[in-house]
Amino acid sequence: MYSYKFTALHFSSISNDRLYGSYESSDSDMEVLDSASGDQNRIVQGLKKSIKRKQKKIHDLTAKLIISENNLACEKEKTKDKEDVIKSLKLSIDAIKDNFGQSLKKIDCDLHETKIDELNANIEILECKLKNRNEKIAELEDKMEKYETNLKEKSGLIAELESVIKIAEDSALEDIRTKEEKDEQIAKLESQAKVDASMIKKLNDKLSTFTLKVEPSDDSRETMIYLNCTKMTSIQFVKLPKLSFAAVFEDLPSAGPGWMLIQRRIDGSVVPLPGYRCSEYFNGFGDLSREFWLGYEKLHILTTNQRHELYIELVDFDNATAYARYDHFEVGSDKEHYALKKLGQYSGSAGDYLTLTSSCQQFVVDKNEDIPPYEMMDYGWWENTLCNLNGKYYGYKKVLESPDGIWWGTWNMGKRHSLKSCKMLIRPRP
Repeated sequence: MYSYKFTALHFSSISNDRLYGSYESSDSDMEVLDSASGDQNRIVQGLKKSIKRKQKKIHDLTAKLIISENNLACEKEKTKDKEDVIKSLKLSIDAIKDNFGQSLKKIDCDLHETKIDELNANIEILECKLKNRNEKIAELEDKMEKYETNLKEKSGLIAELESVIKIAEDSALEDIRTKEEKDEQIAKLESQAKVDASMIKKLNDKLSTFTLKVEPSDDSRETMIYLNCTKMTSIQFVKLPKLSFAAVFEDLPSAGPGWMLIQRRIDGSVVPLPGYRCSEYFNGFGDLSREFWLGYEKLHILTTNQRHELYIELVDFDNATAYARYDHFEVGSDKEHYALKKLGQYSGSAGDYLTLTSSCQQFVVDKNEDIPPYEMMDYGWWENTLCNLNGKYYGYKKVLESPDGIWWGTWNMGKRHSLKSCKMLIRPRP
């Protein structure tokens, strides 16, 4: 009798987690994409680190795939060995049947059939295990296919990340080029600023030959004389014997540079209505950036120390403009009631309406003789002239029935219309 011992083959299952790992995209894998609005260099570095992590993970997965393929080959070899064993068993059974046919007839049929049944049962067990092994092989092949798909997806993601890095690098290079261009423009502007500063200095030096001596004030109290005007670039401090004050200087396209503004009316917000005290007209008042009056004491000192010319600019409510220019402007002293002593030759487009119509040249005062002279102004202008630039501001076009508004003769349509704005400027003459 031959006895056969069948050894069951056991296949160890391979953990899916151990073989393939958990393939999930963590939040950190996409942190680079979410921070695209941040600093470009930080984005590029973050993307490069993410690619390194992905490449390491792909390397690990590739190693696991190789191990799985080796295990699969071993399992196939074992399966082949099992098939060979089964074939050998079948051949042995056939040989038993053939070689011991006569003996089997003599042995108890029940015992012989029992052994045959045991053999058949072992064969069925082996076939079942073979079937399970084939199923596991098929499952491993499916997982390998999925793993290859994941590898392709990872490769696509890496390509996308590399594209993003390239775009970020290109953008960074563009920013660098833009910065270099801006630096070059700044250098050009600075160079031009130096040229302009040199030109301004030359112009100021030239202008100083036509204007009074102008120096920055060393007395900090003087900066508080005129409210919010100290930041105006056109303001300078004029110093005279026993007198210094702030003044606005303008360049007139039609009349040249170096004109000092002595009066401005634009909206009626500062210049007082009739009844303003004489002392205010004496010292000057208002805001150099808006409406103001320089003060007739300053006008007296300026115009008597050096010959000045006068320029008057007028604008009506139809935005028509005109001007009047006098080549010799002089204001008398306090004892002379600040009379308009000289005007010189007239030129312009507005008409000669400041020239006095009589010998009286004083500022207009209250006619009530009980009030001391020059204690109260009527509307702060020279009487017996055919104009008034210190009158009431109406704010609209109006035909004036009395001389209390702002007007200049019959310049506008032959009538005494209220004006929208006006200003008076003076400049020294050689």
